Amino acid sequence: MGAEFAAVPGTELKALRVSGQTVPDAPYSFSGLQNGLNTLLLEVDYGPEPGSNNQSSGTVTGNLRIYEQPYSMVIGTVYTQDSGTLMDADDLNVHEVEDVRGLETTSAVIDALTITAT
Repeated sequence: MGAEFAAVPGTELKALRVSGQTVPDAPYSFSGLQNGLNTLLLEVDYGPEPGSNNQSSGTVTGNLRIYEQPYSMVIGTVYTQDSGTLMDADDLNVHEVEDVRGLETTSAVIDALTITAT
């Protein structure tokens, strides 16, 4: 989340909010999610990098979609509105998978799932 804002020359991510709560710069941990699909309000403030000639600023809103399972999660976004000029119509309403997280699968689990021919 936010990589597309850093990819625009002279523009940087200013703030990120999930369900109204500001996300700190440190790695963010999602807690209290139910198994299955969770949809959370996503707001991203962007603005000019210090010292750049870019004056673009605004807030992009959309949804953070997280599919939670006991040992893994898939995180995606869909941006629906931009109060500024960073995103055009082709960038909005596009579902993107941002990350897939899960616990490491041990060799014991793989061995248990392996079918041996007899």
